[in-house]
Amino acid sequence: MLEFSQTTIANMTAALDYGCGLLSSDMDTSENRKRIADALIASAKAGDDSLVQLKALAQRVVDAIDVAGKKSALKTVRKMIRRS
Repeated sequence: MLEFSQTTIANMTAALDYGCGLLSSDMDTSENRKRIADALIASAKAGDDSLVQLKALAQRVVDAIDVAGKKSALKTVRKMIRRS
């Protein structure tokens, strides 16, 4: 297991809580929480471990999840319309 400083772990935890709090209720899944966590771990490994950096990353991941969710919802609606 990777060893991070206590400060980095605290920053990662705070950023994960922040990012998960930004997820809409329909997008708040364990898979999306894992996407955020994986991005935070990768960032901390690369040395970008400040709270500001990690929270900004969490925001970007949530934004990407939101865009992907909207595209998926649009595809579903289009399929429903075609079936009619």
